[in-house]
Amino acid sequence: MNDKLEKLLETIDLYQVPVFVLSVENREIIRFAGLNQFHQNATGLRQSDVFNKTPHEVFPMRTADTLMRNYMHCVHLDDVYKYEELLDLASGEQWWQTTLSPVMDGDEMVGILGVAFDCTLAKRAEADLAKAVQEVSRINFDLQALTSTTVHDLRGPLRQAKLVLEIIREDFQDLGDNKLQLLETGSDVVDRALDFIDSRLAQVVEKTEVDSNDASVDLGHWCSDIIAIVDPLAKLQISYPEITLECEKFILDIGLRNLIENATKHAKSRIKIEVINTDNTITFFISDDGEGFKEDIFKESNALGANISKDTKSGVGLTTTRSLIESRQGKIWLDEPHLDGKGATIAFSVFGKVLPAQAISTQAISEDATSNAVIAAG
Repeated sequence: MNDKLEKLLETIDLYQVPVFVLSVENREIIRFAGLNQFHQNATGLRQSDVFNKTPHEVFPMRTADTLMRNYMHCVHLDDVYKYEELLDLASGEQWWQTTLSPVMDGDEMVGILGVAFDCTLAKRAEADLAKAVQEVSRINFDLQALTSTTVHDLRGPLRQAKLVLEIIREDFQDLGDNKLQLLETGSDVVDRALDFIDSRLAQVVEKTEVDSNDASVDLGHWCSDIIAIVDPLAKLQISYPEITLECEKFILDIGLRNLIENATKHAKSRIKIEVINTDNTITFFISDDGEGFKEDIFKESNALGANISKDTKSGVGLTTTRSLIESRQGKIWLDEPHLDGKGATIAFSVFGKVLPAQAISTQAISEDATSNAVIAAG
């Protein structure tokens, strides 16, 4: 082992956070070199189980693939790489904030130092917040509907009163007894009342809007993490676009993940994830080559119904996903099958955009995928 890596390994137990060291050979082969005790305690991994091994010798293919993706990105950058990832390790499913730093010996990269922070609790809090936002959005929608109805109920009689006053004023002769002035005053009062109602309606709409929490999301990285969990043995061929989005991330973490998990339960061999950006709207298409949906699970044509049978296509998850998307003023529907006219394609649209600097390509993962990497719980 390289002398610099050996010296580095002597110090990693001084850190009070999970730390790992990778060896890099010829900028291609990455192996596990060391885990500090904090890392082992946090992940349930043991150094003796993974030392000097690639992830494909230790972990399921999907997990190895997504780890290799991250580590090789650091190698290609020749620089520090920071990211979030979701991994299903010995201690269970965990979210990590990870920083990878190259270890150089002259001009040669001989290793990578990784520092990881467990952010699982924060991610759970985000999920709880998403549910709260969903409920607030529903309440706000009901409040706006009630307010709008009330306003219309009030505006109708006031407009009728204004119309009557205008009819009376036509051909009205002022006899000097201030009655014309009274009519004008009455008309002014009605105008002010109408303006007041309109302004209050505008305030209610403004105050009941739930602010969006847009973030930049590397969709390729995100899909890689999720697919490593839902299809760890790479039994399915899954394709997705390598793009970066700006949108509300919790919609992906809950809504898109639900749809991908649902597709993996019913697909025979293929799943395809597509994204279309139109103006300020992103539309996702999740297709699988399974048996498809029964018509009776939909309330009406081309729209997901709320009363989805529990024995069809993970109905509870689909209902939750629909509620979440619609709470953010999005739409979800059953599209025409995208995989040679077979299976099912669910589409949904939400506010957001594809960042223009990113080229759209497709990353396909299949059983014959090959690469070398090492686990680093982070």
